Amino acid sequence: MSSKDIVFSLLVIFHIFYAKCNIIKDKSEFFFKVQDTYYQSWVTRKNEKGTNIIMQLVQVHQEVRFDSIVFRGIQMPVFTSEKGGVVTLKSILVLDISKIPIVKKFVDKPDQLVYHYKGNLYVYPLKNIRRLKTKYF
Repeated sequence: MSSKDIVFSLLVIFHIFYAKCNIIKDKSEFFFKVQDTYYQSWVTRKNEKGTNIIMQLVQVHQEVRFDSIVFRGIQMPVFTSEKGGVVTLKSILVLDISKIPIVKKFVDKPDQLVYHYKGNLYVYPLKNIRRLKTKYF
């Protein structure tokens, strides 16, 4: 086999591998589309403090099951609601002294949405999350 054949073969293999990585990387685009992602801190009577992380999705495939959101190194369960074709995901990050019983886990992962599709685990990276002004109750 000549060196040209080897180089050509390696280029074909690299191209196939790269194409498959792109398909896997962009797979979540087929399962749902993100309409908006933001977070908002809140304070209640100076005793309770926390942050809500909100995602609004459209065109969500029926078989997608949302698990949790990782935000600033903390993984929290996600609560799901649907209205008018928009699926809203909400996670609540509260301080330890809160009366709201939310289980949280410290993890070494970037901000991301964790979900399942047909029994397989996927993550959707959360980038450019908008920050809204703090709410005071």
